[in-house]
Amino acid sequence: MVAEQESSDVFYRRGNYYYEKGEFEKSIDQYSKAIELAAKDDLSIYKYYYNRGLAKACLERYDEAIIDLRKALDLESDFAEGHYVLGLCYEYIQNPKIAIEQYRKAVELDPDFKDAQNRIELCESKKTRTVDLQSSKPAHKDHSETFNRIRTLDELGNYSEALVTLEESLKKDPDNFQLLMSRRIIFEKNRAGKCEVVFGLEELQDTFDRLVLCPLIHASRPLYQAPIVQSSKGMIIYGPPGCGKNLFVRAMAKKAGITLIEVVLSEVLSMWAGESEKRLTAIFNNAIELAKAGKPVILFIDEVDALGFVRSLTPESGEATWSRDFRATFLRLFNEIEGIPNLIMIGATNCFWSLDDALKRPGRLGGSIMYVPPPNEKTRESMLRYFSKDTPGHEDVAYERLAMETSFFSGDDLRNICKDVHLEISRQIVKLGRTDAKAKTEDYEWYVCSRMPQVLSWMRKVEKALAEGKIDAFEVDPQLLNDVKLAESLDGKFMLLEEK
Repeated sequence: MVAEQESSDVFYRRGNYYYEKGEFEKSIDQYSKAIELAAKDDLSIYKYYYNRGLAKACLERYDEAIIDLRKALDLESDFAEGHYVLGLCYEYIQNPKIAIEQYRKAVELDPDFKDAQNRIELCESKKTRTVDLQSSKPAHKDHSETFNRIRTLDELGNYSEALVTLEESLKKDPDNFQLLMSRRIIFEKNRAGKCEVVFGLEELQDTFDRLVLCPLIHASRPLYQAPIVQSSKGMIIYGPPGCGKNLFVRAMAKKAGITLIEVVLSEVLSMWAGESEKRLTAIFNNAIELAKAGKPVILFIDEVDALGFVRSLTPESGEATWSRDFRATFLRLFNEIEGIPNLIMIGATNCFWSLDDALKRPGRLGGSIMYVPPPNEKTRESMLRYFSKDTPGHEDVAYERLAMETSFFSGDDLRNICKDVHLEISRQIVKLGRTDAKAKTEDYEWYVCSRMPQVLSWMRKVEKALAEGKIDAFEVDPQLLNDVKLAESLDGKFMLLEEK
């Protein structure tokens, strides 16, 4: 056996091996050798410095880590992860000002960088409190069991459960560097495995291009600076769960090269008085800074109905003070973005009927209201083909027939059906030794007949909201009214399944 030639890449990979095992001193030694052997024109050398900085930070040698991370960023300044980790190091040595600068740089380079956004908010809150520097240092806790479990789940490709495990540990030890970096790594693996293809929705894409993309991208053109264009800076996208509202906005923004800042209200809301308002303000300020720097920006609020509790007319009627204060902060911040032509806000919701009338006004988010319908028959066929492309026997499946049999099945429903079929065929091949096992149309139909499409129950809620006057028919897209009538005709088909 010929020994592998000693090179910078070999030492780098060995360093990664030791790093993943938690043997950080050994990994540092390997990364140092990689740096020594690297040629001056080696495009990967910034990774050697970055990973060595990571390992040093895991050992809480933050001052040394900062030197390596700054060297990495000197070589690759547009490295969002590097700025994020550098921010963590400065935060841990009690320098929140520089930490925030680095986190903001990371978000500027990667607007989807939620971990960096969250650290900005945490740092801002720390700056407003008087803290004993000694007592505020991260506590030393043993997370060996957590890391062993994460390694097992990682090897199995079960990233969702690995993220849940990490979040549970971070609740107890929120500033642990190793936990934060493990979550970041697993999050990226989980995101990489998700489908980011938009199926169908051609009319919606055309409307979105007219109302959002063109006004943002061409904001400097006189035609898009006309007062009539600036009269509304908001949009609401609504529809049943699992049908791609969030995916649609992300994909359209990414394709157009627009900065997307996502706000998940369940993450913003805090039990502490005033904290929710601070977090929301920090996010808005970040969006405004990027827009004023000349970038087209979409501020995307998921679960916007969390802002839209039907407003009480008087305090005596039971509305919590924090709810009024938070909504008032939101409306004030919304008013502040009205004069910025290259910034628009989009709210997504499953519960359109729960939105406050103040949010649905044309001068607010209700300037444009778009319905994202469940996939039609043609789109369902495309989805089924796409989700089954790696399943043995997929070439001979009657997708046209399946598409006809899956009315009101969401994209999530169809993905799960295809996943179940794939796992069963895989089990037959790997465990039972049936090497010729292939998926058949009947396999898909068995799973189709065994579950209730989630969109159908959502349609019932819309029908009830209409009957109770929570929403008016004129507010609802005509296609949705047709979908509600069609769903009513299918109720009997799924009634027996629902009772089971």
